[in-house]
Amino acid sequence: MYSILGFLTMKVLVTSYRTASDRIALAALRGLSLAGFSPWLGTDDPSTASARSRHCHGIIRLHSPISSPEEHAVEVMECVRKHHFSTILPTDDYAVFSLSQAYGQCATDVPLPVPPLEGQQRAIDKASTTELAAALGLNVPETQTVKNKSDLRHALKHILSPWIIKLVQGGGSVGMLISDDPNEVLDHVDSLPDYADHIYDFKTLVVQSYIPGWSEDAYALMYRGQVVRSMASRRLLSWPDQNGSGILSETISKPSFFEKSVELLEALGWHGPANIEFRIDQRSGQSYFIEVNGRLWGTTAMAIAAGVNFPALSCQMAIEDGLRKELSFPAGVRMRFPFPLGLHHLAASSSKLSVGWQLFGPSMRCKSEFWWSDPIPGLLQLRDGIKRVRSGQSARALSPLSIN
Repeated sequence: MYSILGFLTMKVLVTSYRTASDRIALAALRGLSLAGFSPWLGTDDPSTASARSRHCHGIIRLHSPISSPEEHAVEVMECVRKHHFSTILPTDDYAVFSLSQAYGQCATDVPLPVPPLEGQQRAIDKASTTELAAALGLNVPETQTVKNKSDLRHALKHILSPWIIKLVQGGGSVGMLISDDPNEVLDHVDSLPDYADHIYDFKTLVVQSYIPGWSEDAYALMYRGQVVRSMASRRLLSWPDQNGSGILSETISKPSFFEKSVELLEALGWHGPANIEFRIDQRSGQSYFIEVNGRLWGTTAMAIAAGVNFPALSCQMAIEDGLRKELSFPAGVRMRFPFPLGLHHLAASSSKLSVGWQLFGPSMRCKSEFWWSDPIPGLLQLRDGIKRVRSGQSARALSPLSIN
């Protein structure tokens, strides 16, 4: 099911920096290993959970791509030459930026499944991608970009509440707030750090009308602006609860917004994997574009379980400079991600029995990110989750300031 013939001895460097759960890097290592590649992990923290996977064939200590992306790219290229890697698979926005920038400067001839720098820079800008989505005919929430308190007060007056406040650039739920209280919004904005870089910008915010409902995702692997693999899913449970990462998700038949999603990636000239998030309005059933994640995503393990091994296919595409188009995938494949985010959802839930059964109870139907054949990463994530729940520490994604 997973085997890709001819790649048994090909080495791939998976790059990631330290995160709360490291779930994307773990899925990439497992997916590559199952497909016959020899995956190594390049990270600034060898104690991370994915480094303990039996599918990790080696570990290389790298400087973080957050503080010095140029130096990170040079260091990665040196590793490629020294260890003879066939390609590199970045699993976070900073690493994608670093390698896209190196590609743009002709610093490497290693084939990479990363987008052009201009496309990646536009993809991480929520205001820009929202404007592009609207131009392509997708529904978008009421949106205003704010850079100061005057802009913010204007937005709160003219956009229907409840509001969702987000960084114009940034990943996960960093800096996010959902509220219908203007004073809470003002206090929240005051609490944000005075920080901005090429991926995170706490100084410029996006205010949108919050869409009550649930999240659905379109996934695609693009080859020079053309789709070659695809998938879609629905988040059944998320953490944070209203608009967070999927902790129980299910593959679904291609939704109505899928074709427009591909058009958006085509307009960005995308190369490599990407995820586009939508909210489905529970009042009208309409779908609303939310954002682009220009990399592998948190539920990558579900795609692998459904037979669409995006990490391995991304590397195959890079190495072979192309990939045969195949857009079919099975619907109804369900997967749960219990540690550590599931623990936070359970701790905060008022329906602990129901949530606990969905996330931790025995199930023949639901697959799990926790592998009994590769248990150490899951046990480390469990330990991390228990510590955070006991300390009352938020499970929201860490800011770059705290992980650098």
